[in-house]
Amino acid sequence: MCKDFYPKSNPGTMTKIKTDSKNRFKYGFMAIGAIIEGFNYVIRSVIFIDATHLKARTRGVLIVTVCKDGKEMIYPLAFGFANSECTESWTWFLKKLHKVIQYPDRVMLVSDRHDGIFNALKAIFPDAAHEIFAYHLAQNIKRFCKHMDDVIWLYYHATYAYRIKEFDRAMAELKETYRKVYDELLGARKKKNLPERPKKLRIPSAGEKRKLQSCSKCGKKGHNKITFLEPSSSTCKPVKKARTCSIYKKEEHNRLKCPDKPHEPTLIDTDEENAVGEPLLNFGG
Repeated sequence: MCKDFYPKSNPGTMTKIKTDSKNRFKYGFMAIGAIIEGFNYVIRSVIFIDATHLKARTRGVLIVTVCKDGKEMIYPLAFGFANSECTESWTWFLKKLHKVIQYPDRVMLVSDRHDGIFNALKAIFPDAAHEIFAYHLAQNIKRFCKHMDDVIWLYYHATYAYRIKEFDRAMAELKETYRKVYDELLGARKKKNLPERPKKLRIPSAGEKRKLQSCSKCGKKGHNKITFLEPSSSTCKPVKKARTCSIYKKEEHNRLKCPDKPHEPTLIDTDEENAVGEPLLNFGG
């Protein structure tokens, strides 16, 4: 619906959807025509890129690219949807973003230190400048030192320095005092797995094979000793026990629904009385 509606009401709008082999939604991209024109002719060519997890039933991630206008207000540029943050999804999104920018080699892109963004930017925007959020770097510093106040002060002093001498002085002091922090900021990064939503909480791709868990009792896959309800072999016993009758210790019923429950004495509505003059009792005999 939006694929046909937006280009008609807003000329120049670009909407793209990618599906898998079974024609199911995989990636999405949207950029309004008026916003594209404003960016190409008015807005400064500095683009901020980030993504956030969607916590609704569909899950996935929402990719956002924004800028700043002359009044330092947020100027949204393009939006995207994907199943997870990975090199493939970022590459597809940045290819579409590359088409709406008039001078892609003159822009500056700012993002966090996600490896998927780094790999995609090298392939799609090889000539564009790439910077990192100062806030994200400050958060990474917390893992390397205990004296946070001194380190953060030196870090932001170098970040907001307007002169090269001030920057070099702050970085030299940071290198001399906190070498680990300095290497983390300017040194080579250690390769690690791409950060993304855990596999149990993200949308599985079509044909994706999931690793089945194994039971520690019977060794078979598909359940474990805690989660299974129906045992797959005689060695496994279900955790959920059947109801047991407290009278005859039989399963599948309780004492209220016991078929062999002894009859309780009831009063007989009759005029006959015993020798004592009390109503007769019937014990179900």
